[in-house]
Amino acid sequence: MRFASSNELDARNEHCDDARLGSLSHWPLRLTFLLLALISTSSLPAAANCLLDGCVRGGSFELASVSRTTGDSELDARIWTEASGLIRAFEIQPSMLLYDDLEAPNAFASVQSTAAGHFGTVYFGRRLISGLLSTEAMGEAALVVVMAHEWSHILQLANGFPDQAPSRVRELHADLLAGWYLGRRNLAPPGNVSSLAVPIYQHNGYHDLSVLSHGSVDSRTMALLFGYQRAEMPLGAVYQMGLEFVLTYL
Repeated sequence: MRFASSNELDARNEHCDDARLGSLSHWPLRLTFLLLALISTSSLPAAANCLLDGCVRGGSFELASVSRTTGDSELDARIWTEASGLIRAFEIQPSMLLYDDLEAPNAFASVQSTAAGHFGTVYFGRRLISGLLSTEAMGEAALVVVMAHEWSHILQLANGFPDQAPSRVRELHADLLAGWYLGRRNLAPPGNVSSLAVPIYQHNGYHDLSVLSHGSVDSRTMALLFGYQRAEMPLGAVYQMGLEFVLTYL
């Protein structure tokens, strides 16, 4: 797979749909056929609600109290430092905004750019951030996983992940790439990855709709661990291998 440069992403932002379709030619042919077959037979619904899931959004929407701060300067420094690491690791620079997730703790990615020179935007709810950091079972590593999950969605949008792909495939692939980044950050010992993943994916009342659109807790944990165990591999290789793993085994 060939990952786009920042200049290419700027030009691609105004013609995102065409770019996604065109970039399919960079995928291994057997993966393309497998994915198309899955798309044509899937009846899985799109997510109606987002639960710590990183839903991908397009079009216009309104959020409450959007800003670049949590209101806590120390927490802001931690978040923006992590964002810098994500930009380097994923080789893509979306905008990042915080908002009041009043209905439920949440985070999501949008193809819409909110700043010049950036591709897409990731949104993190302030309640979500505080909730992830408030328990010993999750903490900083959980916040890193969620942030990396959103960056993964932006990477998918930039590199041609089809709109028609079932939501579950997109989400599990993002979980897998988040695991890759977690492994590179070396924040969780190998034996603790599963124990970290379960409370993350159960956070805020994991329910049946989320299982349909994002995969079960077990599937998401397996995807995270698969990526974690391949942290030494280049991003492009993990992106391709991870897609095949999700399609074949999850």
